[in-house]
Parts: sequence; C-alpha cells; structure tokens
Amino acid sequence: MSKEIEKKVEQYLNDKGIDYSVNLVGEIQQQWLPQDKPQVCDQWIITIHKRSNKQLKQSFNFHAGTGFRVNGKPKQPSITTVLCSLLIDANACEQSFGDWCSNFGYDNDSIKALEIYMKCQKSADKLRSIVGSDGMAKLRDLTQDY
Repeated sequence: MSKEIEKKVEQYLNDKGIDYSVNLVGEIQQQWLPQDKPQVCDQWIITIHKRSNKQLKQSFNFHAGTGFRVNGKPKQPSITTVLCSLLIDANACEQSFGDWCSNFGYDNDSIKALEIYMKCQKSADKLRSIVGSDGMAKLRDLTQDY
C-alpha cells in the first residue's frame, strides 16, 4: 500500500508542477537528544520548488536514524516520507503551544519546547509557500494511511 501512496503523491506533485531534490549531507550527531545519550543519524537536505518559478524554492532538513540504512549505507528517503514528516510538524500551526506540548509530550514551561514549536511553524510556512494551503490539505489526505 505504501508504494501506491508514494505513486499518488509523486503524481500529485508532478501534476502541480512541483519538483524536488534529495541530497545527503552525511552522518551527524543528533542534537535533540540528551548529551549523555549521543546517537548519530543521516542528515538530508530536501529542496522543493515549482517548475514555473525555480526562484521560489524551499529547503528542509530531514534526519533518518541509522536503523534506516541498507547494508550500512544511508537510504534516500522518499518524498512521501519527507512530506509526512513536514505535515506532522505543520500541525503546530493548527494548535496552541499548550495543546501542542500536551500532544507531543513537551513541557509547556520549556524554552526549548517553544523553540521547537516555532521551528515547526516556520517549516509549515515554507512548505505552504510552495504547495499552498489546498496542497497541504491534499497531501494530508493522500498520506493519511502511509
């Protein structure tokens, strides 16, 4: 089923004139875990743009744990996987900070949590600038069972 969903997402992006690139940055130390529990992950840069206006492009960081590697090598994430992650982040725009903290297990008295919440909102704004609000709704619909 996930391959079918990936094809539908690819077709939707193509129909809307949206292109993307996925580039490996490399292995990095995860910055969001406690320093006493260091772990590494693979960092990717995903750039999304409209074919009609290549000047309007947005780039996003995407991180995948080493468990997603194949034969010890980083496996490129599908655009559907990346968009699902971005759409989850975009949920921050649809709820108050307090509700977001409650839903994602953060302390609403944490500056670090507020910074993450604000980054999620910024990420959502970047994605919306390329696909639009209707596009975000359509992508949510397409990926709901992914």
